[in-house]
Amino acid sequence: MSKRTALKLRIQQFFAQLTQGCGRQHCPNENCASNSTIKQLSCDEAAVQAIHLASSKAELCSENHRGFSDSIKQLPDNLGSDSLPSSSNTQQVKPDSENPNDDIDMLNPDYSALWKYCTTKQKIHENGYIPELKQAISNIFSNSKLLNRYEKIFALKTDLREEIAQGTETDKQWDSSAKMSVGSSDDQSKEDTVVEKETASEKSVSKKPDPQTVPYLPTVDVVFFRTLFARISEDAVLETVLHESLVKLVNLAEKAICTNPNEYKSDPNYLNMIVILLECPLLQSPESLEEMFPKFLKIVAKLPLAANVALAHHWSRYDGAQLKNVIETIQQLIAYQVAMHYLDQTDLVAHEDQRIIDASKCLNILFFASILGGEVDRTVDEKGAAEAQSMRNAPREEEADAQLGTELKLTKLDSVAPLVPRVEFVNEALNDVIKIDKDYANYRVSQQGSNKFSFLHYQFLLTTLNKTTYLFYDNRVRIERRRTLMSSLFAGSAINPFLKIQVRRTHIINDTLVQLEMAAEDLKNLRKQLYVEFDGEEGADEGGVSKEFFALMVEEIFNPANGTFILVEESQLFWFNPQSFEGLMQYKLIGIILGLAIYNNCILEIKFPSFVYKKLLGRKARFRDIKDLHPVIYQSLCSLLEYTGDVEDDLMLTFQVEHQDVFGCTHHHDLKEGGVNIPVTKLNRQEYVDMYSDWLLNTSIEEQFNAFLGGFELVLSQSPLKYLFEASELELLLCGSEHYDFNALEESAEYDGGFTKDSQTVKDFWSVLHELSDEEKKTLLQFSTGSDRAPVGGLAKLKMILAKNGPDSDRLPTAHTCFNVILLPDYKNKKKLRELLLKAIKYSKGFGML
Repeated sequence: MSKRTALKLRIQQFFAQLTQGCGRQHCPNENCASNSTIKQLSCDEAAVQAIHLASSKAELCSENHRGFSDSIKQLPDNLGSDSLPSSSNTQQVKPDSENPNDDIDMLNPDYSALWKYCTTKQKIHENGYIPELKQAISNIFSNSKLLNRYEKIFALKTDLREEIAQGTETDKQWDSSAKMSVGSSDDQSKEDTVVEKETASEKSVSKKPDPQTVPYLPTVDVVFFRTLFARISEDAVLETVLHESLVKLVNLAEKAICTNPNEYKSDPNYLNMIVILLECPLLQSPESLEEMFPKFLKIVAKLPLAANVALAHHWSRYDGAQLKNVIETIQQLIAYQVAMHYLDQTDLVAHEDQRIIDASKCLNILFFASILGGEVDRTVDEKGAAEAQSMRNAPREEEADAQLGTELKLTKLDSVAPLVPRVEFVNEALNDVIKIDKDYANYRVSQQGSNKFSFLHYQFLLTTLNKTTYLFYDNRVRIERRRTLMSSLFAGSAINPFLKIQVRRTHIINDTLVQLEMAAEDLKNLRKQLYVEFDGEEGADEGGVSKEFFALMVEEIFNPANGTFILVEESQLFWFNPQSFEGLMQYKLIGIILGLAIYNNCILEIKFPSFVYKKLLGRKARFRDIKDLHPVIYQSLCSLLEYTGDVEDDLMLTFQVEHQDVFGCTHHHDLKEGGVNIPVTKLNRQEYVDMYSDWLLNTSIEEQFNAFLGGFELVLSQSPLKYLFEASELELLLCGSEHYDFNALEESAEYDGGFTKDSQTVKDFWSVLHELSDEEKKTLLQFSTGSDRAPVGGLAKLKMILAKNGPDSDRLPTAHTCFNVILLPDYKNKKKLRELLLKAIKYSKGFGML
């Protein structure tokens, strides 16, 4: 029998002796369960004690008093020979740099020493084993192979975790986490997060993949290492040893991964090192931001896709607060890098900074981990998607790299409630220094197969404002590319770069419908810059005329008298009229108008419920969305789900719903075949709520919405819109914000024609503006910019210009809405300025040549 096998058997015998005893009554051995004076040990405590007794060659009770063969079977499976410590003369494990190819001898006392350090309640100085601990820390944390092979050697179960957690307040905080179910691949996934009153069908789409099917999944007892790191931090000597070991380990691992990115394939536990190191506070300390932490992120960034998938699955089982701490540390590194290199230098570009690139790739894994670990809804509107596809005459260009999401079968649109709010992934400091024109150029090049890095590949880092700028570049590049192509094909011919329409104010809907129908015969026309002329008016459209055109179109489209949309009184929001007399072409036109508004960077005053924008991105509305549009119906359905009485006899509902159209006529609809004869009971009420919600928000307006979606896709089918924006951002992009900061507008304003910030007329203007009512301020915005909404980024992004328009006179102020310019005569006093300004904004419709 080999020494290894003999030692394993010895430990098994001690474990049986500690848990079941030797069978002798009143056994004098203080390490035997038959000794009535010793306390009963848990399995984990007995396992640790058995290892200690075997390695110290303690006395074993006579085997004649009890058959140990049966007792040995009770030994925990994870207490195998790989977890046994060696005798004190075992050869010390050398760091990777000295002997990288030797097999790691797991019969060493290092993990045993660390385990003892974590589980003891005595101070290390009392036990006198600081040298042993220093050596153990140095051996393990400077050797990736030994660290990787941890593999839950000393797996902590719940009862022992509670004992360890009594050590420090930090430990208690870690151990109290509701979602700290992290360990080997056979651990159960944590329960799905379910929002209040979520229906059964919504729960079914939120289930997580079975972790057993994920290759290379880390097998780390996170609680053990968190406890260990917390204990080490209490002693400066041990903390110094740990820091020196980590520096050595990270340097060696960085060199190894650069040489062989697929090293993880030869070591099934390679990712253990990544998980363990990321738990170490020293790695995330400010002192590590300069060297050690960036090198660690480089190691993670160089891991292949399969390893990224495994890490995403592992981190998806963390608590949101724990995941957020890691994200914040990486964000601090990015902010530090920006502050050190990009605030004062204009010749450097952030998308070429390797540290920022590595950090972005690591955040990408955490971003998908946050989605995967939260509430997920992967259902899509198949009919709407088919309708949208039928409207396209060309395939979509390949979007930014989404390999990780593809492997996880996940997109950001699937996320309902992530573990970490998405705003935590946005880095404001980075967004301030991104040179969008150059980064967008990298994005276009990368679509042709290049390895160029672009932040568009990691859009979760970007602010909505920067995403909007990227979209603007994309729109303009496509326009210019088509213009160049046409010029080369038809040399010498006059190429019209605009989608030009001429409309009468009194017939704006019909005129627009006819001309857009003609333009849509060639979809490329819809992707030209819009140029509008109002019949009988001289205004040249440099953006301002188009703004008023869109405003008038929206006003007419949403006029309740037309019956295209219904105004829901309780929410004051518009909804599709399922009994509209308007043809589907009308809804298609409205979709085109919305697409053109985005394409031409115009804000519309549209009052749709927020979930409409989710539907525009291909997702179905669900029960929870009813709350926005029909709050009374939502509360009624919630009451139905919570009702404790006899649902069938008391409520007398069936699977047939009754509704009225705009003319007051009553209609009936069966939610399922024969619904009028199917009563709603306690057992099927969940199904009733699901089907009613789907009918109310999806199927009842399916034809109208799909036509609307088809028109929208006609314009934007080749745009990166769906990749860039979430539903809430799409709403902000299209409708602007109703949050107004007129102080920011004043601070960002510019002056021309002789005016300065200190001019008396300028001071009077701002004084008058701040005294106006909220409605008058919005009217002033409409007068000067063509929209009464704040754009993405707030009023400061308007860059309003106040220009002097001659000396004092009785002329009214005028505006160039194309450029956000207000022309003011140099009025002699504030009273006159206020009187004429209010008169100008009240009668501000129409265009003329000044």
